[in-house]
Amino acid sequence: MCRNDLPRICEIRDCVLNRGCSGTYFDNFDQSVADNPVKRKHFVHLEAELAGLDAAAWKFLKDQVLPLFERRHEVRGWQAAFDKLNEAKGYNYLTTLDCTDVTFIPVSSAPGQKTPDLEGKLGAKRVFCEVKTINPSDIEAASRSAVARGQIVSGSTQGTLPDGFFDKLIATLRIAETQMRSYCSDEIARRIVYVILNFDDLLNEYAEDYFGQIQDFMKTNTLPEIEIIFDAKPKFYSATSESASRRLFICTPDRSWIVQ
Repeated sequence: MCRNDLPRICEIRDCVLNRGCSGTYFDNFDQSVADNPVKRKHFVHLEAELAGLDAAAWKFLKDQVLPLFERRHEVRGWQAAFDKLNEAKGYNYLTTLDCTDVTFIPVSSAPGQKTPDLEGKLGAKRVFCEVKTINPSDIEAASRSAVARGQIVSGSTQGTLPDGFFDKLIATLRIAETQMRSYCSDEIARRIVYVILNFDDLLNEYAEDYFGQIQDFMKTNTLPEIEIIFDAKPKFYSATSESASRRLFICTPDRSWIVQ
């Protein structure tokens, strides 16, 4: 792997391997990236997100993620590590808003104290961001795990999001709002939830249909009055070696939409 192309990914890899653990995510990593153009594209896009962090933010996030690349979940694999790295997306989004003093917020040691992931300033206004990742359902995760073990699994991707997805979405948004308001009750503060969507549809074949369903759902349901950024891979992301890294659907507190 070229360190010039993926310097921060290589830094994580080196730190994990130097810790002396066996069975980490990075065992045989270089060869797997070289042999798989889609996987390499994924890490090029991830590197671009990590490159946006300043030195202090990068050290904070790196220290948080290292142990997660040493412990593989039996069913969901290394999902927790990549969920943690997704927090770089929230950091970079705040910088695109021209926020200053963007920092990660350490988890509070006070019992019951909730904290958002990030804070910045926009003029005199405090801006908070909580990054959440909605991952595939337990059924889909188990199916992918079985396939990875060489088992034959039958199934089909549906063009309609199930009720369980929307239940998870509502719960995720409410938890995020609670974390931000618990940390700072100032009504003038700006609160943003950055939601990464990993659908059961592995190839994102129905991504456009899903976003239409999400928009319809949010028009007819009472949800927290916060800004919501939906981030998802474009159609057929996992089937091509070249593509855009994401599509953003931005939902303002008054429920108007901006698509990027």
